[in-house]
Amino acid sequence: MQLRHCCNHPFLIKGVTHAEGLDGATPDAVWVERVVAASGKMLLLDKLLPHLKSKGHRVLLFSQFVMLLHVLEDFLRLRGFGYERLDGTITGDKRQNAIDRFCANDSKAFVFLLGTRAGGVGINLTAADTVIMHDSNPHTPPSSPAPPSSPTPP
Repeated sequence: MQLRHCCNHPFLIKGVTHAEGLDGATPDAVWVERVVAASGKMLLLDKLLPHLKSKGHRVLLFSQFVMLLHVLEDFLRLRGFGYERLDGTITGDKRQNAIDRFCANDSKAFVFLLGTRAGGVGINLTAADTVIMHDSNPHTPPSSPAPPSSPTPP
C-alpha cells in the first residue's frame, strides 16, 4: 500500500510532510509548489490542466484515495481552478447539487474530483469531455470506473 501511495504522491506516506516541514502547514503558494515538485503526476497535471482549460475542456479527475482527493482539492483551489467534489462522504442533496452545479451551462467548475468508490449509479456528468484516472490498479473492483479505452471489468 505504501508503494501505491508513493506512486500517487509521496505526501500520502506518513511522516513525509513532517520531514518536508509542511506538517500542519496551511496550504499556500509555497505549499502548492512543493506538492507539484514532489510528484511527476502532479507536475503533469500542473501543465495539462491549464492547457485543457484554455481549449474549453471540462475534466473528470478520478482517484481511489480520499487522502489524494484532499491534496488535489488544495492544488485546484490554489491554482484557481473551479471544481466540484464527490466521494463516499458526500451524499443525498449535496451530491446532486454538486452534479447540477458542474453540469450547469454557466458553471465555474472546470474539474470534477471523484472518488472511484463514491458509487456511480445515477451520475450524469456529460458536461465533461476529458477523463483523468490519477491512480489505477489492475485489481480495481468492478464498481470502479474503467478507463475510457479499456473494456469494462467483468
